[in-house]
Amino acid sequence: MSREFGAKPMDPELFKIGHFESENGRSITLREVIDREKLKHIVTHPEDYELGSRYIKGEKMDKDAQLTLLQDYLARTNTLGECPMRYYQRNGFGRYWTGEKIGLQNISRRIRHTLCADHMIDIDMKNAHPTLLSWYCHENGIACTGLDAYIADRERLIADLMTYEGISRDDAKTYLLAIINGKIVRLKHDAPAWLRDYYGGMRQIMEEVIKLNPDLHKLACESKEKRGTDYNIEGTTVNYVMCSLENKALMAAFDYLTEQEIEVGALVFDGLMIHKKGSRAPDYPRFSENALRR
Repeated sequence: MSREFGAKPMDPELFKIGHFESENGRSITLREVIDREKLKHIVTHPEDYELGSRYIKGEKMDKDAQLTLLQDYLARTNTLGECPMRYYQRNGFGRYWTGEKIGLQNISRRIRHTLCADHMIDIDMKNAHPTLLSWYCHENGIACTGLDAYIADRERLIADLMTYEGISRDDAKTYLLAIINGKIVRLKHDAPAWLRDYYGGMRQIMEEVIKLNPDLHKLACESKEKRGTDYNIEGTTVNYVMCSLENKALMAAFDYLTEQEIEVGALVFDGLMIHKKGSRAPDYPRFSENALRR
């Protein structure tokens, strides 16, 4: 993507959205907008921000590497804080990834919210992968009582896991999502019954998903072979299914917002960002209802 300099707004033709027949194979370029002065402050005073280490496109980035990427992002914006961002899919399905090394999609939530507070709004799917997997299981006759029990009483069970493991809320959520993605856990003898049901149920769900998706299992095997490993092929297969369903739901929301002339500015995996200026606020109940119908 060419760099955008000067005080002129981006050419609308750069981020014009057409009609798409499928959720896959789309050519998407969006207009991200940030507060350049805030980003300048971040890159000149990184000690004021907890950059830490972060995985970006599967690669672990330390503080200095992230700082370099943020400096590059700043250089790609025009004086209005606009930056064109192209998206692509890996393997022709699933999530859309930023065409540049970094964009709003993979900037940490704290910094993203700081940069976009005056310009863009986050819209996220709540508890996306567990909910989508439950739907998939019910559609395909796969037993998922442990998963459904977690979804029905999520807040209490997360709190229970926090107490049991002595971990934070974010770490508890990550732990439970990791199980969906194939994490092997050695549960202790005093583990809560609901956690045993959740974990044991997920191992069985994984087996059924692989039976229903031999093509995705083969793709997972090939992907792991290229990396010289056979680690967690089953979890990768399930993740392919989840990301495909996630993208289908996200693109339904994207299409509805576009039809309502609400400009989408960024895709962020299980959510998206819309512009505050120049777009009317969505009718959220109607938005959810119409997106789900698709």
